[in-house]
Amino acid sequence: MTEPYITRDELLREKARLVAENAALQETVTALQQQVTTLTERLAVLEQRPPTPGFKANRAAPPGPRAARKRRPLNFARRRDVPTETVTHAVDCCPACGLALAGGAVVARRQIIAVPLAPVTITEHVTLARRCPHCQTTHTPVVDLSGQALGQHRVGLRLMALVVVLREYGRLPVGQIQRLLALLWGLELSRGELIAVQHLAAARGSAAAEAILQAIRHSPVVHGDETGWRENGQNGYLWSLSTPRLRYFRRGRRDKGMVDTLLGAAFTGTLVTDFYAAYDHYPGPHQRCWTHLLRDSHELVRKHPADAGLARWARAVRRVYDRATADPGPPTGLATGAQVAWRRVRQRRYEAALARLCQRFVGQSVPQRVLCVRILKYLPELFTFIADPQVPPDNNAAERSIRPLAVVRKISGGTRTAAGTLTRSVLWTLFATWQAQGTHLLDAWTALLRDPATAAV
Repeated sequence: MTEPYITRDELLREKARLVAENAALQETVTALQQQVTTLTERLAVLEQRPPTPGFKANRAAPPGPRAARKRRPLNFARRRDVPTETVTHAVDCCPACGLALAGGAVVARRQIIAVPLAPVTITEHVTLARRCPHCQTTHTPVVDLSGQALGQHRVGLRLMALVVVLREYGRLPVGQIQRLLALLWGLELSRGELIAVQHLAAARGSAAAEAILQAIRHSPVVHGDETGWRENGQNGYLWSLSTPRLRYFRRGRRDKGMVDTLLGAAFTGTLVTDFYAAYDHYPGPHQRCWTHLLRDSHELVRKHPADAGLARWARAVRRVYDRATADPGPPTGLATGAQVAWRRVRQRRYEAALARLCQRFVGQSVPQRVLCVRILKYLPELFTFIADPQVPPDNNAAERSIRPLAVVRKISGGTRTAAGTLTRSVLWTLFATWQAQGTHLLDAWTALLRDPATAAV
């Protein structure tokens, strides 16, 4: 069977159709290429913008299989509390034959937790003056209520402590505390009375706060940080000094004079801070925060994703830090003086390695130039944790201690008066210190209100 014959005109028409189709496809490809270019440029602009507040990027999936879940020491049952009352349920008589039953085996336990909301108790102390009919003298007892209330206040010590805890630890507004006391106990207290309790608690705790500051000044390592705080609409800064067990807060100016005022002339320990210039003049040992430095380098790489040289430099800086934090320390058996010398040599070695990474970029028009200048400026204060093993390489302790107050600032906007700022600073100092020490806050405030001299710091 022969193939059908195709005429020359049909071939020409097919050729024209294919040429037109090819031209249309080329136009489509060109339009798509332009669209890809536009979207790529748009994506580069969006990547340089700051992230949306509250938005978190997806966490990268782990490269390998998920590790086995850690085994619990006992089982998966809910933890049981110590019961305050036990009710036993048992059948007294056999339902079948009526025989009395005794003993038995435990087949089930169930705990029910309830909080009793007892009505508020108001105790009226009445003092009577009695006259002796024999000698005609009048006798009035001396009533000492200092263990229950302060001065002429009608609010008891335990209730004062609760108000302070709700205000500063619970971060509740005064009006919310009013409504909560009325809801739970039917207690009506005015706003002025609640605020007076705050000021009274701060006055009773001022000596304890000062003792905390003195203890910090004698500590071998102190973390410093600051955050903004407005007072009566005026900008200012709340300063923080902290150790593993102590916290201290005070509002003041944002300059080096506040650093000297807080630390005092006798402080000779190691100061751990970020790179704020107000700390530069401190003459003693100093450790700058590596977390801030690594965070800035990471942000720089994010802003310049196409710069391969910048990415290599950031990874090299991170490797120096990782080697320093993983350093095992001096060999065992060395004398104390030899250990100190060994650590000093090790510190200079890491400083030299970091300097080699940064010196060649100074004066060049590269994104990492500013960070390199900062690193070289503070190079003697970046590896203090190598020379002194009790010094951490970061200032995370200060960041964590001041973060709750930053939350309070965002909620309230600040304070209105200097007296209010001082009151809250003292209360924060005591709250944060007791919380770091694991102290029961309600008991601690009750004890301080009763006798400030017995307050633990």
